[in-house]
Amino acid sequence: STLSSSSAASDVYKRQENNTSNVSIDTPNTSIANIIQKQGNTGNINITGATSGIGTATIRGGLTFSSNDDHAFENLILSGQGMVVNLRSGQTYTISNTLSFLNDSCTMNTLKSSEAGSQASLHLISDNVTSTRLNIKDIAVTGAGTFSASDSIDLGNNSGITFDNLVGVTLYWIGGSGDWSNGNHWSATSGGGALGCAPTGLDNVIFDVNSFSTTGATVNMDITNVSIRSMDWSAATNTPTLNLMAAGTQGEFIEVSGSVSFTTAMIINNGSWASRSGIRFVGSNHAAYYSANQNVGMIEVNKPDGEFNLRGAILSDDYASLHIISGHFKSNNHPIHIYDSWSHHFKISG
Repeated sequence: STLSSSSAASDVYKRQENNTSNVSIDTPNTSIANIIQKQGNTGNINITGATSGIGTATIRGGLTFSSNDDHAFENLILSGQGMVVNLRSGQTYTISNTLSFLNDSCTMNTLKSSEAGSQASLHLISDNVTSTRLNIKDIAVTGAGTFSASDSIDLGNNSGITFDNLVGVTLYWIGGSGDWSNGNHWSATSGGGALGCAPTGLDNVIFDVNSFSTTGATVNMDITNVSIRSMDWSAATNTPTLNLMAAGTQGEFIEVSGSVSFTTAMIINNGSWASRSGIRFVGSNHAAYYSANQNVGMIEVNKPDGEFNLRGAILSDDYASLHIISGHFKSNNHPIHIYDSWSHHFKISG
């Protein structure tokens, strides 16, 4: 739904508890006293135009800015779990009093710019900042306030932020079919008990002989902006499916700073368009990719000062794309064949 107004509003948005609807707010050049999402809301708030100031915004689902406008808040309080705050790149967001990321769960929240590699700015007037368990990417913090992110992950191109980084671990998938975000499907040991937390951007994830006890189980990528260190399916059995379409009709990407290995004994559902799901290899460390002839959709390599090694052929007779942005790409004499429905081909023989 869309809420519109051309005059100042006291509470432009108060949604009842436990509501999942997404809402767009269009109040051009007017002031907003409060934006309030009550307990249990998981819908995204999208501010689509300029405002002349916002008082207190309490966000529990997610927050997006979709116009090229600066914004000013008195208080910005973000208290959801697994939420994404998407600031428009090149714009400045001024907080005059409180900036708070409240998170008492093991789920990570994400603060990022709308365009990878291009910063958005948070300008802090006061030093009243609380933040924990954040993935942060492409954010510049300026002003008098101090931004210290505890138990958080620096995903790159950030400035003015002090990180108290998490320590990465290795997690194993357990329990057959389920959603990626469900902590009951992740264990600290192969076939062990549920840990209760989904992986972070520092974690290695493994799917092995103890992950799927029956044939045809599916791992649903039910959330956006997944970041991990590495992913290994090479020991998985019983022909599981990785469903990259679960979070929406356009598919999802997995951002990986390390290596990825698949197995021929699995299925990947990447949807109908190669550019709308896949794997993004990021960071400056070395990485390797073994496709096992699986088609994830888009493979994007953006590893400045890093090395990317193919450990097997990339062979696709369906929608697929390969995007090399930076880094040292080494095919290691493995053939590459990319194809789409318009009969566009990209081939490297080795």
